[in-house]
Amino acid sequence: MKTIERITITPELAKEWLEKYNVHNRKISINHVQLLADEMAAGRFKDNGDVFRFNEEGILIDGQHRLLAIVKSGVSLIDAIVVRGLKAEIMDTIDSGKIRSCADKAQLSGVCGKDLTAVARSRFYYYNGDLGANIKYSDLVIIDFVKKNKDLLHEAYSLSRKAYTQSLKIMPAPYAAILSIGLEHDRSKTVEFAQKVASGEGLKEGDACLALRRFIIKNTAERGHWDRRSFCNGVIIAMNAFFSDKKIRSIRTNGENVCLFFAPVEMRNPAGRIPQNTKKIA
Repeated sequence: MKTIERITITPELAKEWLEKYNVHNRKISINHVQLLADEMAAGRFKDNGDVFRFNEEGILIDGQHRLLAIVKSGVSLIDAIVVRGLKAEIMDTIDSGKIRSCADKAQLSGVCGKDLTAVARSRFYYYNGDLGANIKYSDLVIIDFVKKNKDLLHEAYSLSRKAYTQSLKIMPAPYAAILSIGLEHDRSKTVEFAQKVASGEGLKEGDACLALRRFIIKNTAERGHWDRRSFCNGVIIAMNAFFSDKKIRSIRTNGENVCLFFAPVEMRNPAGRIPQNTKKIA
């Protein structure tokens, strides 16, 4: 018989349920558990009515990530809804609906959708030394950042889109994120850089904008698609040279992350480790 109850799930109870009843479930996503735990610890986790489900045999069939996050954060979930006695075959129907994306949530909250949230997310990747985009970030944090920096992100994205052509296939969101950081440092210089990259007019040998255009065209032709880290590194190397009035003829990336000299961060290599000889300036 199916039953429904509301209880407080403490870290101790969550651990007990995981040890005794979580015997047949999907593979655990450590990144998702960390995200939920961070949300709980920061007080951002909201009770949206999602339930914890157990089948007729008492086996946990939905809620393992939330339970692991409760244990990890040490924060109790008050007034949680627990449903017991569900038929085993309904497990295939859980989480099968369309996921509400960060862009969907932003639009519903009155913020422009996927373009600006994608730019904001790319900024988070940069400032966390995660150019490979491996870390998950809270949708609430991203939406809040977009609300506070809407004009900056919109200007950067507009500059980014002007550079996208048939031959110059940039990655709009990562490019806009890097431009947005440049706009905060020196707006006129960043606008000049973006316009020169987009137009390609009047560029001479040694110009960083010409080197970036060649880098983008060459990699697009050879690969057909972009490696995010390689693209970001190429743009950053070009911007560093442009802002420093340094002449460069070509751009090469070796897989190690680089960063803007005017916005230094602790960069990590593709394996997530900090290189011993990390260079802050490309």
